[in-house]
Amino acid sequence: MFAWEKGWISGTTALGIMSAWVIKDALFYRFYRKALSSSTQDVIARLHGSEAKVISRLDPVGQVSVRGEIWQAVNVDKTTIDTGQSVKILGNKGLTLEVRSESKTDG
Repeated sequence: MFAWEKGWISGTTALGIMSAWVIKDALFYRFYRKALSSSTQDVIARLHGSEAKVISRLDPVGQVSVRGEIWQAVNVDKTTIDTGQSVKILGNKGLTLEVRSESKTDG
């Protein structure tokens, strides 16, 4: 049963609410369409070249924090990187980021 059939709101009010909802979606679509069309790979590609902090020791696999998000990462040098160290994101394989210690990318 619908709310207007139970007498909670009038049919006119229900129609007004539904119309307002559709108009709101039409007006705001241009602001959120980019987010709707972004694929996971697009999002990950934007992380390439960014700096991340190790939050779970990379031995060589662990976790990093980048832009407030936690990602699984693998150190491409196959060495251990301790928690708190900075790493640079070089690429990805699937949802796993490939990283290298910041000290090795500087020189």
